[in-house]
Amino acid sequence: MGYNARNDEIRDNVTRMRREWEAQRGALATVRRFNAILSAKGYVWFWPKVAAALTSKHHWLIIACDSCGTVVDLDLRVKPRDPEASVRIALRNVHVHAAMGMAGRSS
Repeated sequence: MGYNARNDEIRDNVTRMRREWEAQRGALATVRRFNAILSAKGYVWFWPKVAAALTSKHHWLIIACDSCGTVVDLDLRVKPRDPEASVRIALRNVHVHAAMGMAGRSS
């Protein structure tokens, strides 16, 4: 490998790392904004994409069931999901057994 090829490789690596850092900062800002709105009990007009959650290193989705108060932690890295889908897509895979048991009971 010649001197110029090595310089090109270093420059390409630095450029790639800068793009990754910018993507991570943008994704982290999106996830933090979403979490702040939810924490303030505000209405959510958007859901971050799976790619934003993974890129920002906030891959844990914490779901609280309004019916029974159960809290479920879901790791978005475990099951392959479309990175362009919103994190809301993961809610389809969550089943809270306590709430499901309550729904089947009659008074």
